[in-house]
Amino acid sequence: MHDLRRRLKRPGIDAAVVDDLVQQAALRLVRTVGAELGTEAWPEAKRKAYLRRVANSVWADHFRRRRPTEPLTRDPVQPSPEPQARLTTQVADWLPHLIEQLPRPYRALMREVELQGATQRALADRLGLAPSTVRTRVQRGRRRLRALLEACCGVTWEDEEVVAVDRCVDTPCGCDQTRR
Repeated sequence: MHDLRRRLKRPGIDAAVVDDLVQQAALRLVRTVGAELGTEAWPEAKRKAYLRRVANSVWADHFRRRRPTEPLTRDPVQPSPEPQARLTTQVADWLPHLIEQLPRPYRALMREVELQGATQRALADRLGLAPSTVRTRVQRGRRRLRALLEACCGVTWEDEEVVAVDRCVDTPCGCDQTRR
């Protein structure tokens, strides 16, 4: 126990705290190895190494318990949206006007899928078209919409997120009417 007390004693630490730590370490030793600690199965070097490990563990646990904790708030503050999320939202606001500029076969499909949230399968059933036809037309409509956004509004994409919007470039797409 003297080795354990010496190992746990630190400058500036109250003697009562050291006594508590020695007691906790001794209790751990008894629980884990018990009577085997003094036998030949535990030579002196192994015993000292184990005592060091237990003492260090007890010391670290003592300071972890003392660390102040902050209670969780019931209503955490919502972080403000990242600039890219705001840009994506801004560009999404332009979609109704830009969809109206698409060619006729794509316009109605894009309006239903992108603005009204219809599924492609339900739209195919309602229009009497094959699901693959609707899927192809929606994909082509999205490509045309993206090209329109890039050419007219200077939208730059990265991983399907808008990262930059320059401004309308000589093409009257109408996005300037919906800008805030």
